[in-house]
Amino acid sequence: MLQLEPTRWFSWAFTVADDGKPLATLDISAWRERGDVTVAGQTFTIVREGFISSDFRLESGGTIVATATKPSVFRREFAVTFSGRTLRLRPRSVWGRALVLHEGEREIGDVRPRAMWSRRATATLPDTLPLPVRLFVLWLAVLVWKRDDEASAATG
Repeated sequence: MLQLEPTRWFSWAFTVADDGKPLATLDISAWRERGDVTVAGQTFTIVREGFISSDFRLESGGTIVATATKPSVFRREFAVTFSGRTLRLRPRSVWGRALVLHEGEREIGDVRPRAMWSRRATATLPDTLPLPVRLFVLWLAVLVWKRDDEASAATG
């Protein structure tokens, strides 16, 4: 089980632990939807494809490791593709912040906040997924929550 902890108040940077042992860091840029994931001294860069698109690439050393495509502008959902596989990260319900990961019709994992308004979260993702892909899924979940927070602030 992975745990996400924000590094500072109001920050979109996180430490990721695996059963309490530090594993990686995630960071979402405050100004643009891009960021990075660092694990075992290796940094994977996450870039947004184009200005209007909500598609993202996870890259390392110029090699694309995984991509995430938003199938609809109106849905809080991503299709994550890597090594010929496609996963879907989508909300468990319309009202909640928990996200589930599907492969085909089968639920294979989830990412959920520890409390209603908390940025601390817990994730259950299969070890059969490469670690950079699991961290990319976590980064995308945090991005969904960041977008939700920004939308709430704009309307509230």
